[in-house]
Amino acid sequence: MRRFVLLVVLAVLGLPSGASTATLGEQRVLLILTTWGPEPYAPASIRAELDEAAAYMRSTSFGKTWLTGDVTPWLHALASKPACNTTAIAQAAQSAAQAAGYDLARYTTVGIAMAHLDACPWGGAYFPPGIWLNGRNDRHVIAHELGHTYGVSEEGSAWVCDPSCHAQPYMNPFSVMGHGWSDFGAWEKHAFGWLDRVAEPAPRVTIGAIDRPGTSPQALRVIAAGDEYWFEYRPPAPVWAYESDDAAPGVVIHAGSNGLGEPSRYSGRNFLLYDPVRRGRPSVLSGETFSVRGAFAVRVVSAVAESAELAFRWTDRARPARPKILSARIRRGRMFVSWRRGPERGSGVAAHEVFVDGRRAGRVPAVRTVANLLVSTDDSVAVRVGHGRHRLRVVAVDRAGNRSRPAGRIVHS
Repeated sequence: MRRFVLLVVLAVLGLPSGASTATLGEQRVLLILTTWGPEPYAPASIRAELDEAAAYMRSTSFGKTWLTGDVTPWLHALASKPACNTTAIAQAAQSAAQAAGYDLARYTTVGIAMAHLDACPWGGAYFPPGIWLNGRNDRHVIAHELGHTYGVSEEGSAWVCDPSCHAQPYMNPFSVMGHGWSDFGAWEKHAFGWLDRVAEPAPRVTIGAIDRPGTSPQALRVIAAGDEYWFEYRPPAPVWAYESDDAAPGVVIHAGSNGLGEPSRYSGRNFLLYDPVRRGRPSVLSGETFSVRGAFAVRVVSAVAESAELAFRWTDRARPARPKILSARIRRGRMFVSWRRGPERGSGVAAHEVFVDGRRAGRVPAVRTVANLLVSTDDSVAVRVGHGRHRLRVVAVDRAGNRSRPAGRIVHS
């Protein structure tokens, strides 16, 4: 069974975590085989790996993106074995490719595939101009590094508790961003713009397998205060083999900060929960329940060949903190109100409701979606009012339906 060789990948392209730019359509790749003498594999062999990566990308993106491109012959661009100076190596490689007749402007991504250079302590990387392969020529490293250039900086980390909890890079046995050989995860596919059908919390949710197209949602996303959870189904017969002994099929959970500025249990984004139900495996099976204390619980009702049914319930019974009204003024028949939300560690605030003289005048969701990113809304609203004295109340409502004590103020026009 193939095992993953550690890739030390350095994020130097300035790509944000969970970038919202979609990767769609044709992606043209040029791999420049660069050497100072050794030619460790035939160009045809890495051409075959690039073709497999192309088939993989078309499959995992549900046909939304695909790879085309070229592989150069071995170009003796370096006079002698170099130091690990990627800028100098890249300049020499690109100049040699241009001299050989390759128009670099025709390609979406330019990759440097070197004979193994032991001065570079990594097997793959994503320095400029694109992706780097240091003696590696397999589909995994190509897909992994392309995943970085598509906008995910995370190294397939798992959240491991032994007993203290911490992130451990490359521990994800499913995604190619970790040490798996199978599909990207739901959060990753969503960041790339490939995952359209995402379920929100409901008493019953059916999710289709993450690695094949279907009519059902292919993930359940749960926002709870500062955290974000993605539930996906890894089937027992994946389209692309897991190739990892610790990849136990079932419902798999990724968690992390949701990036909305509230405190989180997690130190970053998109960690695989390595042992979510304390059974020594990174999956949840039929009849098992994953829960976050004081927030929610998800039970796997059933898991069949291509889908899993989940039962969801909020367990948060605490009312959210009362918001604080910052300003309220009336101008030209409208009341302009702003407030500051209180801290929340349970299910998280879903919305704020604004009441004027006992009647609900507005409801402001706490979160909105821009492209494929969650964004906090402004805690403010403008509502129409008549002339005179008005009684203002602002109430926070959490995702479990609990309501805060009202914040109040008397406002005169």
